[in-house]
Amino acid sequence: MTIKQFGAESTYRNWPIWKTIKIGTGFASASELLAAIGIRGLKIGDWADDMLVMPEFVINLEEIELDLVVVSASDIGFENGARRDQIYKRIEEFGLEVCPCEVGPQLYLQYDDKADGEILIGMNPIVSSIGVPRVFYIARRGSEIRLRSYFGRPDIFWGTRTKWVFVRPRR
Repeated sequence: MTIKQFGAESTYRNWPIWKTIKIGTGFASASELLAAIGIRGLKIGDWADDMLVMPEFVINLEEIELDLVVVSASDIGFENGARRDQIYKRIEEFGLEVCPCEVGPQLYLQYDDKADGEILIGMNPIVSSIGVPRVFYIARRGSEIRLRSYFGRPDIFWGTRTKWVFVRPRR
């Protein structure tokens, strides 16, 4: 299967890598990861903080490098936008993968040049303490950058301007 992306036919083999990130970088717990965020003076939203203490948030014990790509709904063939479940199904068809939940906080820690606007982490949602599924996103508004979270229900519709981060497997 191919799609038209960035003006050229594309398959998973040639999605441009946006960033390469490491997970499993030695944090033994979410508390240690939160402490590192605090030490760097980075800001974290209340709901993102809530996600980090949920049992579904797992720190990888082995260090792994992941190649990340950024896509929008229109990049993967949804010209008018799509629901999260449709977006995730389509990226799988193109050989991309959802991110481990650790990617959001690690991306926030490892890169100072976050893009303007918002970038959603294409991950399996973590159910918050009030029972709402959420995904991480990194937001830049002016000079402020923050790790936050947004609703992660499968039926939420996303327009074509929303940017998602997914993993491009190394093959």
